[in-house]
Amino acid sequence: MEPSATEHAPEPAPAVGWIAPLAEGSDLPRKGNSSFNPVTVWARLKEYDVPERMLQAVFRSNREMNDDALEYLEYLPPQASVLHVEYRRKSRIFTLELVLREDGPRAVFYEQKSHGRLLRYFLGHDRPRFNVALTRRFQPEELTDAEIQEWFSFLVSGFKPQPASEKETG
Repeated sequence: MEPSATEHAPEPAPAVGWIAPLAEGSDLPRKGNSSFNPVTVWARLKEYDVPERMLQAVFRSNREMNDDALEYLEYLPPQASVLHVEYRRKSRIFTLELVLREDGPRAVFYEQKSHGRLLRYFLGHDRPRFNVALTRRFQPEELTDAEIQEWFSFLVSGFKPQPASEKETG
């Protein structure tokens, strides 16, 4: 016996617009009506292979250090954060993040102190503290691999500036 066509369940409706009704009742903050469109900046970053070049720099750095010292996380458009590279040393986390702003993309370097769960409980710290070390605006079309390498050197050094003599020779 073959089931008739009427016995089959109807095909589900496409999942379009399903989240908006759920979010309307929540207390989520609303974004302002800014003219900033991160999609256009994302397109420029992709056009000049910035995320791919950053990923390759992570691979090279990890291979040179014989370790998986750098962690890489890439976000999907249209997020305001493009990618996140993290380097951990003891209880400190050093981060390089590419973010999108109205005046263009920026490389943001910040440090986060990581406390153990028990110490965090006793100190009463709910969230880790962030200390921004450097923010650098850049243009994707002008970003060189040498600059990316400088960013990674700065990250792995724990945000210690590289002496001018080392910059000129290497």
